[in-house]
Parts: sequence; C-alpha cells; structure tokens
Amino acid sequence: MENTERTPLLGGLSPGASGDPPRAAPPPPPPTAATDVQSLTQEESPATEGSSSLDDPLEETLIEDRKEDCVDGLLRPKAATEVAVRMRDPAASSFTSSDLGMGDGGAARAHWQRFWVLLLFSGLAFFQCSMWSTWGPLSESVEAAYPNWGSSTVAMMANWGTLATMGFVLISSWFLHAFGLRAGVLTAAGMLALGTALRTLTVQDVAFTVLSHVCAVLVGLAGTVFISAPPMLAAVWFPPTERTTATAVSLAANQLGTAGSYLESFFVRRPGKGVSPANVKEDIRSLMACEAAIALVLFMMTVAYFPPGPPSPPSITSALPRLRYREALSSILRNRDLMLLTLAFSMFASVPVAWMSVLNYSLKDIGIGQDEAVWIGLVSSFSSAFFGLVSSRLTDLVYGHVRASLLVLTFLSCSCFFWFSLMTWHTVPPARWQVYASVAGGLSLNFAMSPLFVEMAVETAYPCPEVVVAGAALTLDNAVASAFLFAFFFRHSSYSWVTFCLLASSSLCALPLLLVRENYARSSIDRADPSLSTRFMPVS
Repeated sequence: MENTERTPLLGGLSPGASGDPPRAAPPPPPPTAATDVQSLTQEESPATEGSSSLDDPLEETLIEDRKEDCVDGLLRPKAATEVAVRMRDPAASSFTSSDLGMGDGGAARAHWQRFWVLLLFSGLAFFQCSMWSTWGPLSESVEAAYPNWGSSTVAMMANWGTLATMGFVLISSWFLHAFGLRAGVLTAAGMLALGTALRTLTVQDVAFTVLSHVCAVLVGLAGTVFISAPPMLAAVWFPPTERTTATAVSLAANQLGTAGSYLESFFVRRPGKGVSPANVKEDIRSLMACEAAIALVLFMMTVAYFPPGPPSPPSITSALPRLRYREALSSILRNRDLMLLTLAFSMFASVPVAWMSVLNYSLKDIGIGQDEAVWIGLVSSFSSAFFGLVSSRLTDLVYGHVRASLLVLTFLSCSCFFWFSLMTWHTVPPARWQVYASVAGGLSLNFAMSPLFVEMAVETAYPCPEVVVAGAALTLDNAVASAFLFAFFFRHSSYSWVTFCLLASSSLCALPLLLVRENYARSSIDRADPSLSTRFMPVS
C-alpha cells in the first residue's frame, strides 16, 4: 500500500493500486469541483460537454473490473458511479479529496467539537421555546396582575412566534445558507438577549404589555433559526449514522422548552388568599430579570465559541456543495413527493405544538387548574423529548423504513387524542391518570414524528440545502398553527372545539403520507459502502 496513488475521490484508485497493468489515462478533469456541482441544475457549458470520464468506454471497463475497497476513506469505483449519476453531473466523477476539503488523506472524520456545537445550539433552542410559551402556563397569574390581559392576549403572545416563522423562515433560511451557521445562530441569540431584556424595563400595565409583544416578535424571529437549522447542523457536523439523532436532539431540546415554561409557575405565585396582584406582578418582574440574565450568558457563550463548521467534512455529501437558493426553491416546488411531505407535516405538527402553549384552557374545561396543568405539561414535554430521541435513534440504526414508522405513529397519536376528546365531551369521566396518559401520549407520539419528517424531506429534496427544505416545510406548518391560535380571539363557551382540531390535523396527515414515494438520495451516497462511515478520530 505504500506505493498506492490517490486519484480523484469519485474516480477510485489508480490502475497501479490494484496491481493491474498500466492503461490509458482518462480524460483530464474539469478545473474545479465546486463549479461543477453548482451547475447540476443548469445546462452544461461548452467547456464541460463531452468531458465526462463516465462516458469513456475504457473508464467504464475500469469501473466494472475494479471492485476493491476504498483506501484512506476514498470511495470505491462502484460508489463513485452512483454518486456521479445521482448528481447528474458528468464532472462529478473527477472530484478529488482536496477539492472536498478532506485534506490529503481524503478521510471523512468526526470531530469532538460537534458535541459542544450541538449542546450550545440545543440550549439556545430550549430557551427560545421557553420564551415563546412563557405566558400560557402563567395564564391565571398574569391575568390577575394585568387585568387587561385575557386568553386572546396570551394566545397572541405565542402567535407572534408562528407569524414570524411563517413570514420570515424562508428569509432566515436564505441567511443561513448565504452566511453560514455561526452567523445565523449568533443573530438569533442576540435577538433572544435583546427581547428578554426589554421586558425588564418596566412593570406598568400598558408599557409592559407593549414590550412583551415586542419580545414575542423577537423570540419568534429567533425561532426561525432554531427550528430550521437542525438538519443543516446535523449535515455539517455529524456523520450519516448520527444525523437523524443529532436533528432529534436539537428538536427535542426545543420541545423541552415548553417544560421550561411550565417550571415558571413555581416562581410566580398563583393569585389567592394572601397573594395580591402586586405580589404576582413583583414575581413576574423577578422572573423576567432572571430570564434576561440567562439569555445574556447564552449569547456570550455563542460569541466566545461556535465554529461555522468542522475542520474537515464528516461525510461525502456534507462536502459536496448544494444548490443555490433560487434553484433550491424552484426544485422544491417541482418535487411532488416533497410537496406531499410538506402538506402532511403542516397538518400533523401545527396544531399540537401550538396547543401546548395554551393547554391550560383545554384542561380548565374538565376541571383541572393551573397547578395541576403544570405537571401535565411537564410530563408531556419530557415524554415528547424521550420519544423523539428514541424514534430518531432507531431510524439511524435501522434505516429505510421512515414512512412506515410515520404511519404507525400517526395512528397511535390519533388514538390518544381521541381518548382525550371523549373526556372533554364528557363521554368518559375525566380521571386524572387518563388525562395524563392521553395528553402526554398524544403529544409524545406526535412529536416523535418531527425528526423523521424532517429527515425524510431532506432526503427527498437532496441536493437542495437542508435549511431551505426545513424552512419551506415550516412556512405552511406555521400558517396552520397561526390560524389555530387566532381562533382564541373569538368568544367560546368552552374549548371543546380544540379537540376537533387535534383529531383533524393528526388524522388527515396520513392521506398525503400514503402517496409519498420513499427516496433516500443523500444517504444512498453516504451509506453506499461501510468504508464511507466516519472515522471516529478526534481532531483538534
């Protein structure tokens, strides 16, 4: 192996590497790899037409004859052919390891920094969701401290997040695609710090209400990064066997943020005997100050160390350039299966996630107050995160059955929501354990589908940028969630209508799912050969 020569990454080893007699050299490669990949949706230029090494009969013979494994992480010829065909680019067969940023050794490597990046990103995602759903768990307390608030104001505070996501997630996706992960996360962390700081300026009714609305808008804008960037972060930092799990960790952290908001009720007293509105207002001010301090610390940690990317790519596809932004949007709109996935995602995820921010009102209908609702919310949040991580890890280990998993989870989640509906309609007596089981079960199974949906959408849309795919899916999702929260502006004698929305959104998503054709375009490249697996060698 000492005399083995490294040749283009997608062209295999040189003839001398396998001991074969020398043969004629293939045509020379194009000038750069990046230019070639970016042209996969454009017409071939005259400079590259006819230059494909795959079109050469001699090269095809070499590829068919040589079956040896790759050396030093380089792709073997059979996998190289598959990549070139999938990229629909004749120049793809002439990439070199140095072109892809893998260094002279050409090996994809996992870097220890990925765990720090995921931890810090997850912490920010957790905090952002806590700020988004701040007021729902404190509905009784805040209405006592600020009488001008009501269910419509509490719902609107959460609705600003869905409106911001619906209106700006594609802009946020463009920003992340154009300027990178660090710039996007740093901007979002700054918005969180600014928004939470504004709420500490005053406790006067009108001024505090206005500043709370401004904070909700800034938190919503920051959320466009933390809900769209997880698949991008996973693709940039993690190897193929960890990508779905990494996506699930950051999404689960964001989901756990709801649990963080329910913990706020332990620091803000409920109005009652010996607790005046002034006491509640002071508790709220202290809580706002603590949250502003946490946001500032997270922002400073992001400034201190959040690398834009690893020293070298963790997989083959993470090194390959993606489509440009406009080309990606055009490709997404023409992708039938992706459109069906986006429709299904917007149905199943929108209403349950928004419902978590106003869960107290549905529980109040069956005689459960704020104190008990806190524990139901906490159990639901933690179980959702757990189920999300389990489903994602199983997907990484046993790949290729995402649609079947989604259909099973859809049926189970609908069953739990129907169980809860029977209690709100007073068909079944609302026993405490049944409320816990139905709410936590429905939300947990529903959330377990989120990482699978995101992963399947990214695979179907490849080579579109992951963050653009997630942004496109979230636009429609938040439009539905916003319509649900706007319904709270109308006066209702009860909130039993919410259960109809839960059942409809969770069950109808099965219809487009049945029509989706599974396509694992990205993973079929990275998982084409065991030798493509990342070498788990820490790199400083």
